[in-house]
Amino acid sequence: MELKGKQLSLGAKIAAVIFVLLCFAVMLTTKIVIPINDVIKIGTFIALVFSPVDISLWLEKLPTSPRPPLFPPPKPREESDETRAETKD
Repeated sequence: MELKGKQLSLGAKIAAVIFVLLCFAVMLTTKIVIPINDVIKIGTFIALVFSPVDISLWLEKLPTSPRPPLFPPPKPREESDETRAETKD
C-alpha cells in the first residue's frame, strides 16, 4: 500500500486532534491532572511533523514561469551622427 504525502499530512492532523481530545476527556473523567498546555504543545508537534509535506505540495503548485531579473542589463545607447562627430574631435 502506497501512502501519499497529502494523506499522511491529513492523518497526522487528525491524530493530533484525537490525541488532544482524548487527553481532555481523560482529564475530565478521572482525577489525573494533565497540564493542558503540554497536551496542546504535543498535539501541535504531531500535526507539524508533516508540515514539510504540506509545504512541498504548495511549492509544486507555484507557477514555474521564469521570473524577470531584479536588475535588468542596461540598454545599449544608440549613437547618432552628432555624438560620433563630437567624440572624434
